[in-house]
Amino acid sequence: EDDKTLYAGGLRQNYNIAFFFWFNEAYSKSEKHRLYINTLKKHVDSRVSSEYLVDTMLELSDISVEKKKGFSLLNKQLPPKKRLVIDGNQIVDYDKLPIFRVEKDIFK
Repeated sequence: EDDKTLYAGGLRQNYNIAFFFWFNEAYSKSEKHRLYINTLKKHVDSRVSSEYLVDTMLELSDISVEKKKGFSLLNKQLPPKKRLVIDGNQIVDYDKLPIFRVEKDIFK
């Protein structure tokens, strides 16, 4: 332990959180909602952060609000965005964090 992150060091794996959507059959039958689902599928490998959650959920629920953050997974093009995380007591760029790689012989 290095007392900075949950699992021994500032590694990308410490910050990977599942981000998925589940839709019931009735929702999926609507043409409008199928378009939403197809757009979400196009972004399956996109680099996103939790900033996309609120606007995406509002749009998926057909809720209109006056002010938006401007980050929705229902946009056809996602703007390039720096993904920042807290590592210990500093804010760092997630994409610059090292990736832990398991060596083949580590468990022998």
